[in-house]
Amino acid sequence: MLKASKEPRLLIENNDWLTMGTSETDIDCPPSGKRVAARYPNGDSVRVEFLEIDSADDFDRRYPRPRIPARVASGRPPDWPPLDADTPPPSAKLAQIGAAFPLTLVEVEMRVPGLQIDFGPRDTELATNVFAGERWMVGCHVGFQLR
Repeated sequence: MLKASKEPRLLIENNDWLTMGTSETDIDCPPSGKRVAARYPNGDSVRVEFLEIDSADDFDRRYPRPRIPARVASGRPPDWPPLDADTPPPSAKLAQIGAAFPLTLVEVEMRVPGLQIDFGPRDTELATNVFAGERWMVGCHVGFQLR
């Protein structure tokens, strides 16, 4: 987990979730093991959840087309295609790459206020940059890397 402090944080090693259990204000991990989440006193948090999506309709309900915030829409270049009813649903991209339902997905959310990082399954903010919408990664080892 990214962090702004020197305190120990939740980590995954060889498919096991490890923590010292001393710095978290809350840990959530139900017996199914499909989700783990931790919160810290300085506002840092992490959540990882594995889920199964049975159909394209279920996928599109969980990950709808992004809504562009007004502050971003006003600065959108006129030659960019509009996001409207004619825009294919998010599941259309999956069909193009040959993905078939049901799908097993992992959602990762991480908030690190001290580093101005806030990312999740629907949008991501890195300092003043906002990323929304289709950010699906298939068959890759690293989605993005921060150094």
